[in-house]
Amino acid sequence: MTQSVPNGFSMDELESMLANAQSEEHVCTPECDHSKSENERTRDEIEDFALECLNKAGDYSRGPVIHKVMALMCISRFIEWHTAMGASEFKDGDEDGAIAWLRDAGKLQAVYNGLLDVSFGPDDFTFNHSED
Repeated sequence: MTQSVPNGFSMDELESMLANAQSEEHVCTPECDHSKSENERTRDEIEDFALECLNKAGDYSRGPVIHKVMALMCISRFIEWHTAMGASEFKDGDEDGAIAWLRDAGKLQAVYNGLLDVSFGPDDFTFNHSED
């Protein structure tokens, strides 16, 4: 049997996968109402839709790797968001605010790296094998 799990998985490879992933507008179901902002949705609406997406992913692929990849992609977006907010705060002259956003980006990077070090089985192509 051949080994299908690589010895490592780089941030560049994950970012490349994220860049090639379907846009968010294709992730929604056809009945999804794009006219509402997050602030116009109730907590229940947001949680129900998130659960629907998780369940759809589980239907697409039965193992936990799909959810790990989704989590990595989400965390990557959180990192990008916090980094951009920090840069914007610096540009606006709010050094304290910028530092807070960038500290949080660092915390999210630690979460991302930690998740890479958790194996979800033999099919987990994201698992960081360098720590074995």
